[in-house]
Amino acid sequence: MAKTTIRYSDYFAQTIQRMRQDGLLLVTADAAGKPNVMTIGWGAIGSIWGRPVFIVLVRPSRHTYSRLEEVGDFTVNVPSRELAAAVNLCGTVSGRDHDKFKEAGLTLIPGRQVRPPIIAECVVHYECRTLHRNDVVPEALVQAVLDDAYPAGDFHRVYFGEIVAAYAEEDAVQRLLNPALRRSRELSILCSPRITTTTPRWCGSCPRARAYSCHIANPVRAKAPARPHTGALLAQVACSWKLNALRAPKARMTENHPARLRRG
Repeated sequence: MAKTTIRYSDYFAQTIQRMRQDGLLLVTADAAGKPNVMTIGWGAIGSIWGRPVFIVLVRPSRHTYSRLEEVGDFTVNVPSRELAAAVNLCGTVSGRDHDKFKEAGLTLIPGRQVRPPIIAECVVHYECRTLHRNDVVPEALVQAVLDDAYPAGDFHRVYFGEIVAAYAEEDAVQRLLNPALRRSRELSILCSPRITTTTPRWCGSCPRARAYSCHIANPVRAKAPARPHTGALLAQVACSWKLNALRAPKARMTENHPARLRRG
Protein backbone atom coordinates (compact mmCIF):
# COMPACT_ATOMS: atom_id res chain seq x y z
CA MET A 1 0.00 0.00 0.00
CA ALA A 2 1.24 3.49 -0.87
CA LYS A 3 2.76 5.70 1.82
CA THR A 4 1.32 9.22 1.76
CA THR A 5 2.76 12.46 3.10
CA ILE A 6 1.37 13.61 6.45
CA ARG A 7 1.85 16.49 8.87
CA TYR A 8 4.38 15.61 11.55
CA SER A 9 1.70 15.96 14.24
CA ASP A 10 -0.99 13.82 12.56
CA TYR A 11 -0.02 10.62 14.37
CA PHE A 12 1.42 12.18 17.51
CA ALA A 13 -0.82 10.27 19.94
CA GLN A 14 -0.40 6.92 18.16
CA THR A 15 3.37 7.36 17.93
CA ILE A 16 3.74 8.11 21.64
CA GLN A 17 1.42 5.23 22.52
CA ARG A 18 3.37 2.71 20.45
CA MET A 19 6.66 4.01 21.89
CA ARG A 20 5.38 3.40 25.42
CA GLN A 21 4.05 -0.06 24.53
CA ASP A 22 6.49 -2.03 22.34
CA GLY A 23 8.85 0.76 21.26
CA LEU A 24 9.79 2.48 18.00
CA LEU A 25 12.50 1.51 15.53
CA LEU A 26 15.36 3.99 15.11
CA VAL A 27 17.35 3.47 11.90
CA THR A 28 20.77 5.01 11.33
CA ALA A 29 23.61 4.53 8.84
CA ASP A 30 27.37 4.89 8.94
CA ALA A 31 29.49 6.92 6.53
CA ALA A 32 29.62 3.96 4.14
CA GLY A 33 25.82 3.72 4.12
CA LYS A 34 25.51 0.50 6.18
CA PRO A 35 22.27 0.71 8.18
CA ASN A 36 21.56 -0.31 11.75
CA VAL A 37 18.37 -0.42 13.79
CA MET A 38 17.64 -0.24 17.50
CA THR A 39 14.48 -0.10 19.58
CA ILE A 40 13.78 3.10 21.49
CA GLY A 41 11.31 3.56 24.31
CA TRP A 42 12.11 7.18 25.12
CA GLY A 43 11.66 10.19 22.87
CA ALA A 44 9.53 13.21 22.13
CA ILE A 45 7.90 15.06 19.25
CA GLY A 46 7.55 18.83 19.37
CA SER A 47 8.44 22.21 17.97
CA ILE A 48 11.76 23.84 18.86
CA TRP A 49 13.40 26.84 17.21
CA GLY A 50 10.32 27.09 15.03
CA ARG A 51 11.00 23.65 13.54
CA PRO A 52 9.27 20.26 13.96
CA VAL A 53 11.61 17.96 15.86
CA PHE A 54 11.86 14.38 17.00
CA ILE A 55 14.08 13.99 20.06
CA VAL A 56 15.78 10.64 20.63
CA LEU A 57 18.13 9.45 23.37
CA VAL A 58 21.04 7.06 22.70
CA ARG A 59 23.63 5.75 25.16
CA PRO A 60 27.33 5.91 24.15
CA SER A 61 27.58 2.14 24.63
CA ARG A 62 25.10 1.46 21.82
CA HIS A 63 26.21 0.57 18.30
CA THR A 64 23.79 3.25 17.01
CA TYR A 65 25.74 5.94 18.86
CA SER A 66 28.77 5.81 16.56
CA ARG A 67 26.47 5.88 13.51
CA LEU A 68 24.72 9.02 14.69
CA GLU A 69 28.07 10.66 15.36
CA GLU A 70 29.23 9.87 11.83
CA VAL A 71 25.98 10.71 10.04
CA GLY A 72 23.52 12.92 11.86
CA ASP A 73 20.50 11.70 9.87
CA PHE A 74 18.10 9.10 11.25
CA THR A 75 14.59 7.74 10.70
CA VAL A 76 12.02 6.84 13.33
CA ASN A 77 9.62 4.09 12.28
CA VAL A 78 6.34 3.30 14.04
CA PRO A 79 5.53 -0.44 14.03
CA SER A 80 2.11 -2.01 14.36
CA ARG A 81 1.44 -4.53 17.13
CA GLU A 82 2.03 -7.37 14.68
CA LEU A 83 5.73 -6.45 14.69
CA ALA A 84 6.11 -6.81 18.46
CA ALA A 85 8.49 -9.79 18.14
CA ALA A 86 10.70 -7.95 15.63
CA VAL A 87 10.78 -4.85 17.83
CA ASN A 88 11.79 -6.97 20.82
CA LEU A 89 14.62 -8.61 18.87
CA CYS A 90 15.97 -5.25 17.72
CA GLY A 91 16.10 -4.12 21.32
CA THR A 92 17.88 -7.19 22.74
CA VAL A 93 20.75 -7.91 20.32
CA SER A 94 23.49 -5.62 18.98
CA GLY A 95 24.09 -4.68 15.38
CA ARG A 96 27.80 -5.30 16.00
CA ASP A 97 27.14 -9.05 16.02
CA HIS A 98 23.80 -9.50 14.28
CA ASP A 99 22.08 -8.55 11.04
CA LYS A 100 18.94 -7.46 12.81
CA PHE A 101 17.04 -6.61 9.64
CA LYS A 102 17.48 -10.15 8.30
CA GLU A 103 16.80 -11.88 11.62
CA ALA A 104 13.66 -9.81 12.26
CA GLY A 105 12.41 -10.11 8.69
CA LEU A 106 12.43 -6.36 8.09
CA THR A 107 12.63 -4.78 4.63
CA LEU A 108 14.52 -1.55 3.97
CA ILE A 109 13.36 1.23 1.61
CA PRO A 110 15.52 4.29 0.78
CA GLY A 111 14.57 7.44 2.66
CA ARG A 112 13.11 10.37 0.75
CA GLN A 113 15.23 13.14 2.29
CA VAL A 114 17.88 11.49 4.47
CA ARG A 115 20.59 8.87 4.04
CA PRO A 116 19.31 6.15 6.42
CA PRO A 117 16.46 3.99 5.05
CA ILE A 118 13.01 3.36 6.48
CA ILE A 119 11.42 0.03 7.39
CA ALA A 120 8.75 -0.98 4.89
CA GLU A 121 6.69 -3.03 7.36
CA CYS A 122 6.17 -0.04 9.70
CA VAL A 123 3.17 2.22 9.20
CA VAL A 124 4.38 5.73 10.09
CA HIS A 125 7.80 7.22 9.31
CA TYR A 126 9.71 10.33 10.39
CA GLU A 127 12.89 11.31 8.55
CA CYS A 128 15.13 13.51 10.69
CA ARG A 129 18.33 15.54 10.40
CA THR A 130 20.20 16.37 13.61
CA LEU A 131 20.07 20.05 14.57
CA HIS A 132 21.65 19.79 18.00
CA ARG A 133 22.98 17.25 20.47
CA ASN A 134 23.83 17.41 24.13
CA ASP A 135 24.62 15.00 26.94
CA VAL A 136 22.47 14.32 29.95
CA VAL A 137 23.95 16.14 32.96
CA PRO A 138 23.87 13.80 35.98
CA GLU A 139 24.09 16.67 38.46
CA ALA A 140 20.92 18.19 36.99
CA LEU A 141 18.82 15.02 37.32
CA VAL A 142 16.61 14.24 40.30
CA GLN A 143 17.76 11.28 42.36
CA ALA A 144 14.73 9.17 41.45
CA VAL A 145 15.60 9.32 37.74
CA LEU A 146 19.28 8.60 38.46
CA ASP A 147 18.37 5.53 40.49
CA ASP A 148 15.81 4.27 37.99
CA ALA A 149 17.46 4.97 34.61
CA TYR A 150 21.19 5.19 35.33
CA PRO A 151 22.22 2.73 38.04
CA ALA A 152 25.38 1.93 36.03
CA GLY A 153 25.95 5.36 34.52
CA ASP A 154 26.17 5.32 30.68
CA PHE A 155 24.25 8.56 30.39
CA HIS A 156 22.37 9.28 27.18
CA ARG A 157 23.25 11.73 24.48
CA VAL A 158 20.14 13.60 23.34
CA TYR A 159 19.68 14.21 19.61
CA PHE A 160 17.31 16.89 18.37
CA GLY A 161 16.34 15.85 14.84
CA GLU A 162 14.45 18.20 12.55
CA ILE A 163 11.62 16.26 10.89
CA VAL A 164 12.25 16.88 7.18
CA ALA A 165 9.73 14.31 5.93
CA ALA A 166 6.81 12.42 7.46
CA TYR A 167 4.55 9.91 5.77
CA ALA A 168 2.36 6.92 6.60
CA GLU A 169 0.40 4.02 5.19
CA GLU A 170 -3.12 4.91 4.05
CA ASP A 171 -4.60 2.50 6.63
CA ALA A 172 -2.28 3.58 9.45
CA VAL A 173 -5.12 4.53 11.79
CA GLN A 174 -6.64 1.05 11.64
CA ARG A 175 -3.31 -0.77 11.90
CA LEU A 176 -2.23 1.19 14.97
CA LEU A 177 -5.45 0.50 16.86
CA ASN A 178 -5.43 -1.82 19.82
CA PRO A 179 -6.56 -5.22 18.39
CA ALA A 180 -9.45 -5.40 20.86
CA LEU A 181 -10.60 -1.91 19.93
CA ARG A 182 -10.18 -2.71 16.24
CA ARG A 183 -12.44 -5.77 16.51
CA SER A 184 -14.97 -3.80 18.54
CA ARG A 185 -15.02 -1.05 15.93
CA GLU A 186 -15.46 -3.53 13.07
CA LEU A 187 -18.34 -5.22 14.90
CA SER A 188 -20.01 -1.90 15.63
CA ILE A 189 -19.92 -1.04 11.93
CA LEU A 190 -21.32 -4.41 10.91
CA CYS A 191 -24.04 -4.35 13.56
CA SER A 192 -25.17 -0.75 12.96
CA PRO A 193 -26.80 -0.72 9.51
CA ARG A 194 -27.58 2.60 7.96
CA ILE A 195 -31.29 3.25 7.33
CA THR A 196 -32.24 5.39 4.37
CA THR A 197 -35.43 6.14 2.45
CA THR A 198 -36.38 5.71 -1.18
CA THR A 199 -39.20 6.96 -3.38
CA PRO A 200 -42.70 6.78 -1.74
CA ARG A 201 -44.77 3.74 -2.68
CA TRP A 202 -47.85 1.89 -1.47
CA CYS A 203 -46.92 0.13 1.75
CA GLY A 204 -48.83 -3.04 0.76
CA SER A 205 -50.54 -3.44 4.14
CA CYS A 206 -53.14 -0.75 3.61
CA PRO A 207 -54.25 0.31 0.08
CA ARG A 208 -55.40 3.71 1.34
CA ALA A 209 -52.22 4.89 2.97
CA ARG A 210 -48.88 5.88 1.49
CA ALA A 211 -45.64 5.10 3.27
CA TYR A 212 -41.95 5.43 2.57
CA SER A 213 -40.19 2.14 2.01
CA CYS A 214 -37.02 1.80 4.06
CA HIS A 215 -34.04 -0.31 3.10
CA ILE A 216 -30.80 -1.22 4.80
CA ALA A 217 -27.77 0.07 3.00
CA ASN A 218 -24.48 -1.82 2.83
CA PRO A 219 -23.28 -1.64 6.48
CA VAL A 220 -19.62 -1.65 5.46
CA ARG A 221 -20.02 1.43 3.29
CA ALA A 222 -22.19 3.25 5.78
CA LYS A 223 -20.09 5.96 7.42
CA ALA A 224 -22.46 6.53 10.32
CA PRO A 225 -25.84 5.20 11.38
CA ALA A 226 -28.59 7.49 10.15
CA ARG A 227 -31.84 8.13 11.99
CA PRO A 228 -35.02 6.85 10.34
CA HIS A 229 -36.84 9.42 8.24
CA THR A 230 -39.56 11.12 10.31
CA GLY A 231 -42.02 10.97 7.43
CA ALA A 232 -41.52 7.22 7.17
CA LEU A 233 -42.26 6.70 10.87
CA LEU A 234 -45.42 8.83 10.77
CA ALA A 235 -46.65 7.07 7.64
CA GLN A 236 -46.08 3.67 9.26
CA VAL A 237 -47.99 4.75 12.37
CA ALA A 238 -50.89 6.03 10.27
CA CYS A 239 -50.90 2.79 8.28
CA SER A 240 -51.01 0.78 11.52
CA TRP A 241 -54.00 2.76 12.77
CA LYS A 242 -55.89 2.23 9.53
CA LEU A 243 -55.21 -1.51 9.65
CA ASN A 244 -56.63 -1.69 13.16
CA ALA A 245 -59.66 0.27 12.03
CA LEU A 246 -60.30 -2.15 9.13
CA ARG A 247 -59.96 -5.20 11.36
CA ALA A 248 -62.22 -3.78 14.08
CA PRO A 249 -64.57 -1.27 12.42
CA LYS A 250 -66.89 -1.05 15.44
CA ALA A 251 -64.15 -0.37 17.96
CA ARG A 252 -64.64 2.66 20.13
CA MET A 253 -62.60 5.71 19.07
CA THR A 254 -60.05 6.41 21.81
CA GLU A 255 -58.90 9.80 22.98
CA ASN A 256 -55.53 9.30 21.23
CA HIS A 257 -56.91 8.17 17.87
CA PRO A 258 -55.37 10.17 14.98
CA ALA A 259 -58.80 11.09 13.63
CA ARG A 260 -59.76 12.71 16.94
CA LEU A 261 -56.39 14.46 17.22
CA ARG A 262 -56.76 15.96 13.75
CA ARG A 263 -59.98 17.69 14.80
CA GLY A 264 -58.30 19.45 17.70
